Amino acid sequence: IRDSSVTGVQTCALPILPYGEIWCPGANWITAITSEDAGLEIGSMKLAKGSYGIWVQPTEKDWTAILNRDAKAFHLDHDASKDIGKLTMDLKHLDAPVESLTFEIRSEGGNKGRVALMWEQTEASFPFTVVP
Repeated sequence: IRDSSVTGVQTCALPILPYGEIWCPGANWITAITSEDAGLEIGSMKLAKGSYGIWVQPTEKDWTAILNRDAKAFHLDHDASKDIGKLTMDLKHLDAPVESLTFEIRSEGGNKGRVALMWEQTEASFPFTVVP
């Protein structure tokens, strides 16, 4: 994960991140996920090894992750023609607020893992599988 350095942000209910809009979870440049040695399966998407941008579209009910071919986009330059696919993220309420936008890659055993985004009192995540 690269460039997730947003600090001092507000929650989704406030104007900085309006519901329904596609958002770049990073300070200036898109946050990217990179797999150098193998492909990835994320939802129904089968991705060759490489780097992919992660965009997010939060709503009041759920958050959607959007994977995009452009892993070097500026945070205002979402190009939907480069979207690979979308998946609904798993949401979890956090008891303690996370002040800085934080990404984690977590192992779930074997070739499975989870990408988690934590911000304020929300964790939004999605599973992935590493494939040869």
